[in-house]
Amino acid sequence: MLDFSVIGLGSVGWAVIHGLHSKGFTYAGYDIIGDHDWSKILKSKVAFICSSTPSGTDGKLDCSSVWDILCRLNKNNYSNIVVIKSTLSIGFMDEVTKKLPNLRLVYMPEFLRERSCYTWFLDPDRLVVSGSTKDVKGVLKLFEWIPKDKIIHTKYIDAEIGKLAHNSYIATKVSFTNDIERICGIYNADPRDTMKIVWTDRRVNCAEHLTPLLGPYGGKCVVKDMKELMVAGNSDFLRSVERVNNLVQRPEANPTYSDVDVIIPTNHGIDFLFRALRSVINQTYKPKTVVVVSDKSADYNLEIRQLIKDLKQLEIMHIINDGPQNVSGAINTGLRYLTSKRNVDSNSFIALLDDDDWWENRYLENCIKFAYEYK
Repeated sequence: MLDFSVIGLGSVGWAVIHGLHSKGFTYAGYDIIGDHDWSKILKSKVAFICSSTPSGTDGKLDCSSVWDILCRLNKNNYSNIVVIKSTLSIGFMDEVTKKLPNLRLVYMPEFLRERSCYTWFLDPDRLVVSGSTKDVKGVLKLFEWIPKDKIIHTKYIDAEIGKLAHNSYIATKVSFTNDIERICGIYNADPRDTMKIVWTDRRVNCAEHLTPLLGPYGGKCVVKDMKELMVAGNSDFLRSVERVNNLVQRPEANPTYSDVDVIIPTNHGIDFLFRALRSVINQTYKPKTVVVVSDKSADYNLEIRQLIKDLKQLEIMHIINDGPQNVSGAINTGLRYLTSKRNVDSNSFIALLDDDDWWENRYLENCIKFAYEYK
C-alpha cells in the first residue's frame, strides 16, 4: 500500500508530493486534468485533498470540489485517513462529519507562501492539525521531522477560522502600509523610511508586508480567504481593509522567468513519443524549444518527422544523434544543438524527458518555481 496520495495537483499538491517523497514516502497523484488512476488513491494510507476553493459570487469560499472528492471517497468505502489541506468555509468540517460519518477526516490547512511553497512545506512556521487523536497521530507519522513545539492540535472550527484570520491579517498589514504610503504622499515624506521605523521594532514581524511601493495584497489565497472571513463575520473592519486595497495601484510588471528547453531522447516507438510530446504541449508553463533526438538506426525516423509536422502547438525540432548511440549520447547531441542555436548559460533551464514517460500539466511550472526558490 502507498504511504500517501494527493488529489489536486496545484502548488499545494505538488509541495506535498515533493516534500513527503523527499522523505522517502511512496505516493500517487490525481487531478481532473491529465491521465491519472483513481484506484491508486484508494490504495494509499493517507489521502491529501488539495483542490482549489475559489471565492464565490457571495464572497464565501466555494468548497464544492472538496465535497465532491469526499463523496467519491465515501462511495468507494475509503477507510484510511483523509487529510483536507484546502482552505474551507467556516463550519464546513463539522457539517461534513455529520453527513459523511464513515470518513476519517483530518483538517490540516496549509500556510505556504506561493513563491516558496516547497521550502515552506519542508520548514513550516507551524503545523495546524484537527481531528480525532488517533487519526492525527496517524497523519503526523508523515511529518516526524517537524518539531513537536511547532504542531498545533486544535478543533476543526479553530483551524478553519485560524487559516482565514492568518490571511486576513496579512491583508490588513499590506493595506495599513499602503494607507501610510498615501499619507506620506500628502506630506512629501519618504514611505520607505517611515515604514522602516515600524518594521524594525522587535514586536513586528515580516518586513515585506510593511514595505511600501509593492502594491496591494493579492495572490490566490489572501484575497478570497479574507473575503470569506469578512462575509462570514460581517466585519466592517475587514471591509475597510478591502476598500484601501482596491484604491492601491498594482505594479506594472511581474517578474519573468527564464526560458526552458526540453530534450527528449527517443527509441521506444512513435506511440510513446506522442504521449510524451502531448504532455509537453499541455504544460501550463510552455517551453521555448523541444528537441527530439533519435539514433541513426531508429526505424521510425520518418514517423517522427510526420508526427512533429502534425504537432504545431510548439516549436519541435528532430535531430539525429551523432554521438554514442545511447541515452547519454542523445542528450549530449541535444545540448550541442541548443548551444549552437542560442546562448545557453547558468541562467538557462533545460528539462529532460524520456520518451516512455510523461509530465503532469504543471510539471515545468513547479520546477521553475522551485528552482527560483534557491536562486
